[in-house]
Amino acid sequence: MQESSFVRKPPPGRARFGAGDYRAAAAAASFGGLPASLSHPKQLLEPLRAAGRHLPFPRCALDTLAFLLDHTRLEDWRPGGRPVAWPGNARIAQATGLSIATVNRHLAWLRAASALKLELGPGNRRQPVRDSTGRIVELYGLDLSPLVDLHRRMVEVARHQAERGRALRSIVAGIRCRADLARQHEDAASAAGAGPDEPECVELAANARHADALIAEARMILRRDARVDEERQSEHLGRLAAIDTEIRLVETRSRALAEAIVSKALDEKTICAHPSNETHNTTSLDHPQDGILYCYAGDVASRSVDNSTREKGGGNDGASPDLFPFVPESQKPAMPPPRWNGRLLACVSPTFASLFAQYRTGKSGPESADLDDLRIVGRIAALRLGLSDVSWSRAVDRHGEVRAALCALVAGDRPAHEIRTSRAQMLAGMYLKRSEDLNPLASLFGMAGRRSAAPAVDAGQRLLC
Repeated sequence: MQESSFVRKPPPGRARFGAGDYRAAAAAASFGGLPASLSHPKQLLEPLRAAGRHLPFPRCALDTLAFLLDHTRLEDWRPGGRPVAWPGNARIAQATGLSIATVNRHLAWLRAASALKLELGPGNRRQPVRDSTGRIVELYGLDLSPLVDLHRRMVEVARHQAERGRALRSIVAGIRCRADLARQHEDAASAAGAGPDEPECVELAANARHADALIAEARMILRRDARVDEERQSEHLGRLAAIDTEIRLVETRSRALAEAIVSKALDEKTICAHPSNETHNTTSLDHPQDGILYCYAGDVASRSVDNSTREKGGGNDGASPDLFPFVPESQKPAMPPPRWNGRLLACVSPTFASLFAQYRTGKSGPESADLDDLRIVGRIAALRLGLSDVSWSRAVDRHGEVRAALCALVAGDRPAHEIRTSRAQMLAGMYLKRSEDLNPLASLFGMAGRRSAAPAVDAGQRLLC
């Protein structure tokens, strides 16, 4: 027994061929290294941080996991290597500012989620044994190789959540378009001269408020969806489907009411009798309300663009519906309308009047403007809002040049308190809509009506004060 105490021990780091060596060799042979798309082990944490409520362990344990990754070498993450960290719980707690009990809970959560494995050596030590080349031959410590499989699972979860997010955003975008249409129907009835106390206008206003409440709820669901569990996500999807069905009914009812109001107003006006009527030529200039009704009935700009695009073979306005879908076909004039009226557009759009005065000085006034001037002014307005040439080209291909120019005027005329992000983002969002859901002329006339009513409201408030 005494002689055995003088037996020389193997030098530190020498491979001790035993059960631990064969176990470590088998484990190293099964490790395929980092995924091909990653170059550093810290990138394994990116899908885990973006997983939200789908992370299989509490989010606070990510800092402990990141600290363990810092204690591995890059060579250990290559194929055939073995990523192992062996700091003690006291050292982890000191470095992360946590208590030892909290570190123990974090390690237990990570082990339960298959983010790491714990291999303890003799005396419950975590220190591995390496050979002269630095290769681990006996595995004792926190094995982080299962983190690669967890990363793959989280990437699939992230891909599924991204697809779900795109689907939900598409549903919410459709709901937003319906809500905008409900508001435009209300503007159309107001532009047609209907009083706010009429039953149809009261119902239109109630429908518009209801549509605003529905889109607000849909946006709240979209914001919260990524932070809830799968059960709540299924409830969110069902609620969005119900909101979509409900807002379709609201928009359909508002459309029917607006058509009835505009048709009634057209029956009372003489401007729809014939485009060459002298009454129309005077009232469209002196009374903007009559001019608005004429635009509803004749849709001058839309018809002019349709004819020009059919002749040139460009754009898709020839296949799209009218800019004003409120008037039935039986109420529209059979004769072609007169020349496009630039003075009326200057009355309802301050942006058009300002830019036309700055850049079209060779002409006498807005009454001499034509569709080419509208295209030029709309392009200048889009440039001032920061819209790129690529976005403008796509908008022209999708909606036609005149409709794209009218959208730029809407974005320039919209009051600042009605814009949630910026005018450029608002304009880009309008261009993403379908042509049948885009009604820029109704928006211009509605804003003009609200601007004309604003001074009276302010005066009444001052009198009350």
